[in-house]
Amino acid sequence: MKWYLIILVWFFLLIGCKKESSNPVEPTPTTPVVKILSPTNNFNIIDSVTIDISATDDKGIVKVEILIDNLVAKTFSVPPFMYLWDASIITDSSQHSIYAKAYDGDNNISSSSVITVTINRLAPSDLTLVELTDKQVSLKWNDNSKIETSFVVEMSTDSISYSSLGELPPNTIETVISHSFTFGNKYYFKVGAKVNNSIKYSNHVSQKLKNVFMKTFGGVNDDGANCVQQTSDGGFVLAGSTRSFGAGQSDVYLIKTDSTGNKVWEKTFGGSNDDFGYSVQETFDGGYVITGSTSSFGAGLDDIYLVKTDANGNAIWEKTFGGSNWDYGRSVKQSTDGGFIITGWTYSLGAGEADVYLVKTDNVGNKIWEKTFGGSKHEIGFFVQQTSDGGFIIGGTKTNESTSDFYLIKTSTTGNKVWEKTFGGSNLEGVYSGQQTSDDGFIIVGYTKSFGVGNNDVYLVRTDISGNSIWEKTFGGSKDDMGRSVQQTSDGGFIVAGSTFSFGAGLDGIYLIKTDATGNKTWEKTFGDNGVGTSIQQTTEGGFIIAGSTKGDVVLIKTDSEGNAK
Repeated sequence: MKWYLIILVWFFLLIGCKKESSNPVEPTPTTPVVKILSPTNNFNIIDSVTIDISATDDKGIVKVEILIDNLVAKTFSVPPFMYLWDASIITDSSQHSIYAKAYDGDNNISSSSVITVTINRLAPSDLTLVELTDKQVSLKWNDNSKIETSFVVEMSTDSISYSSLGELPPNTIETVISHSFTFGNKYYFKVGAKVNNSIKYSNHVSQKLKNVFMKTFGGVNDDGANCVQQTSDGGFVLAGSTRSFGAGQSDVYLIKTDSTGNKVWEKTFGGSNDDFGYSVQETFDGGYVITGSTSSFGAGLDDIYLVKTDANGNAIWEKTFGGSNWDYGRSVKQSTDGGFIITGWTYSLGAGEADVYLVKTDNVGNKIWEKTFGGSKHEIGFFVQQTSDGGFIIGGTKTNESTSDFYLIKTSTTGNKVWEKTFGGSNLEGVYSGQQTSDDGFIIVGYTKSFGVGNNDVYLVRTDISGNSIWEKTFGGSKDDMGRSVQQTSDGGFIVAGSTFSFGAGLDGIYLIKTDATGNKTWEKTFGDNGVGTSIQQTTEGGFIIAGSTKGDVVLIKTDSEGNAK
């Protein structure tokens, strides 16, 4: 029996060992759970994005990797698993894959789903300034994102501090925004696309607002301007003649424009015959005074014609002066007493065939006195101005047997001659314009055949207060060039307008010359063809306004301070 008990014990021990070995301790079979919380699939990245990963496991997470385009970008050993990806140097419009890997303590590895993101700068590109005026700005750009919620348009005057001009709906690629802009200022513009609570801006564009233009006025027949003046409202008034409108063969033509050369109104004056306008000035009461000549009214074949209007160009009164022959008005200015001083020439009065004619009136056009100046031949007056001493300066042309000279006359307050001077050579010279300068001397311009390099050259003469020549200059080329108007500029130099056959694109172009204080040419410009610049003035913002004619129409040209009209 003993052996039987030993066998039985051994049997039970063997069974127990087999049960124990059938239940071994094995590793946990679970793997990490890993997800990309942000960004979402197909997300548009502007400059940067935060990649946020969630990773869990019952044995704990020991490592998380973020992979961009299958390359490890960031590794974490502890949460939070957040990575700020700077994509600002990544190629715009490129696509990239992002996913994450998580490792647990038993070396189990899991990967998240792969998402795709796109680098989309969102910024509009190729911003273009189409037009900038004093009343509006026009802009165009490319919309690169197509997912913006809106566009913002911003403006600056220093390229640093911007302010909003307005917000536009998505998918906009051009706009015209009404706003008040000041001539002479430089403006900067940019457009921003708003998306994801961010704004991405375009390139900026800038432009100095220059009031420059070239305008024409008139009808189907010949029309031209002889004088222009900037008015107190910043606009311009022009006087000339028209054969397209009015009651007669030719009528005085008065045009008022705004500051950008757009016509506000136009008026004609005259009768059934020929009437011409040569000079205009805004008067103290805000109206206008015009002088010229008329064969429709008056006592002679032609008379000086003086018209006073209100601020809207409506005639208040009209006057004529002269005798039984031909008498012409060329220049008028309002004098300090509120009356008017007129010059031209007369065949009816005086000592010669034609004499310079000076007429002084009261404020309603009644003649106070009249004077004539000249010799036995032709003397004509082209401009007049009241001088700083209360007298008057008259410029014109004095003709001898076969020559003619610049003719400058200084009078007292009552029109009595104080002195007279002539300038020129052995051939023909003629004056068209002049004025008193800031040092009480005088500047006069016209043409010369005696000096220069061409058939006719622009002739510019500078004198002292007594009419003595300080310097004389000529300008032009090998053909006919003439100066028709001159003004001293704010820098002490001079600006001249006229005509040229020597330069420019056409046969006869408008000629603009800028000089320094000693008459040396700074620059010159030409405009158009078949035209002439008859009047010029420096404007309040430092540019120039020129009036004249081109191809049978009135032309009005506004330039910047360098003579550019574009």
